[in-house]
Amino acid sequence: MASVGLDAITDVRRDLFKHLSTLSVDFYGQGRTGDLISRIMGDVQGIQNGITSVILDMVEQPLILLFNIPLVFIWGGKVAVLGVIVVPLVAIPIVLLGRKMRKTSMKAAITNADVTSMLQEMFSGILVIKAYTMENRQVQRFEKSNQQLHQNYMGSIMISSYSSPVIEALGAIAGATIIAYGGYLIIEHLITPG
Repeated sequence: MASVGLDAITDVRRDLFKHLSTLSVDFYGQGRTGDLISRIMGDVQGIQNGITSVILDMVEQPLILLFNIPLVFIWGGKVAVLGVIVVPLVAIPIVLLGRKMRKTSMKAAITNADVTSMLQEMFSGILVIKAYTMENRQVQRFEKSNQQLHQNYMGSIMISSYSSPVIEALGAIAGATIIAYGGYLIIEHLITPG
């Protein structure tokens, strides 16, 4: 679902850029460069909000595990030992997902800056572009950068879409393992239920 939205945003940005490149020189004489850039790139905030929710998950889940460790020690030494073994095993994929998310977010930010810079150059140099009828070349340059931006955001969305389920599944598996081991110890009368 997120990819459909991102495809639509990419298409709208491309179509808007094409339209702006065909407008008259008088339109650009009104000094609206910042406004134009803001309008074309304003959708980035919505995408960044989606990325933020994944980052929050990556912070929240380890904290939940961290605060649950004392409970394991309260339940008993043998169960606590298992908890100390299981929690780091669960943390490893979380750390790896976090690194991957930072890397893709950084790529997207760099490409976003490139697109913004290209827009600034185009709008501030519109007289030259119009004088030499280079609108099509500018549209092609923008299309290439816009597609790169799309790919980078898709990478972020992919990581976002599978990180939460992976983290939740790992947490559930870790909890179930600890509870099952505690149940086994109770059944074998190695610890008491209370």
